[in-house]
Amino acid sequence: MTVGLKEMFNRNCTMRVVMYILLLSVVVSGCATISQLSGEAEKEREEKQRLERVNENFALENEQLRKEINNLKLELRKSGERESALSEEMRRLRDEKSDVETRLLSCRNHQKKLERQVADSDRQLAEIIGKEKIKWAGQEKIKSEISSRLRNFGGISIEGRGGEISVILENVVSLKSGRIKIRESAYPLLRELASVLKKCQDCKIVIEGHTDDIPTKRTYPSNWELSSARALAVLHYLEDEGIASERMSAVGYGEYVPRGSNATPEGRRKNRRVEVVIMEGS
Repeated sequence: MTVGLKEMFNRNCTMRVVMYILLLSVVVSGCATISQLSGEAEKEREEKQRLERVNENFALENEQLRKEINNLKLELRKSGERESALSEEMRRLRDEKSDVETRLLSCRNHQKKLERQVADSDRQLAEIIGKEKIKWAGQEKIKSEISSRLRNFGGISIEGRGGEISVILENVVSLKSGRIKIRESAYPLLRELASVLKKCQDCKIVIEGHTDDIPTKRTYPSNWELSSARALAVLHYLEDEGIASERMSAVGYGEYVPRGSNATPEGRRKNRRVEVVIMEGS
C-alpha cells in the first residue's frame, strides 16, 4: 500500500515537471513568435514606406511623362502645321517653277524669232550696203566724169550731198528784155552736162533755182518766181538736149537757201545760181 502511494506520488511529480516544462516551452515559444512578428511588422512598415516613396517617384515621373507627352503632342501638331505649310509652299514653288519654265520657253522662242529677225535684218542690211556701195560707186563714177569733162569751164563746182551729186552753176542765165535766157557762154557747159546726164538713165534730176535777197522789180513779182524761172530755163535747155522730161523737175527757193552772205557782192553772186541735183531714181 505504501509502495503504491509512493509510486503515484512520483508519477504526479513527474507529470507536473513535464507540464512545467511544456508550459515553459510554450511561454518561451510565444515570446519568440511575438518578437518575430514585431520584426516582420517593422519590415512591412519599411517596405510600405519604400513602396510609398517609389509610388511618389512613379507619380512624379508619370506627371513628367504626361508633360513630355503633351509637349510632344504640341510639337507634333506644330510639325504637322509646318509640314502643311511646307507642302503648300512646295506646291506654290512647283506652280511658280512651271510658270517660269513656260515663260522661259516663250522667251527662248521669242529669242529664236528675234535671232531670225536679226539674221534677216543683217542680210537685208548687207544687201542695202551692197546696193549703196554700187550706188555710191555709180555716183562717184558720174561725179568723176562730170568733174573731168567740166573742169575747163568756169563758174561751176561739184559737191556730194548725201547720196546725191550737186552741180552748182553760176551765171548760166541772164535776165534780158524782162525774161530769163541762157547765156551764150553757158551753152557749151550745159551741152557737156547734158551729154553726161544722158548716160545716167536711172537718175532723177532736180533743178533748183536760187537768188540773192535783192527784190526783183521787173517781170517777176518776187524772188520766188525769179528763182523758179531760172530753174525752168535750165530744165527746158536740157530737155532740148535730149534729157527725158519725166526724169526732171524744177523748184525755186528764192533767197532762202543762200551759199554766201548777201551783205557782199561776192556773196550775192554765189547766191544767184542754179543747182542741178542728180539723185538715184525710184
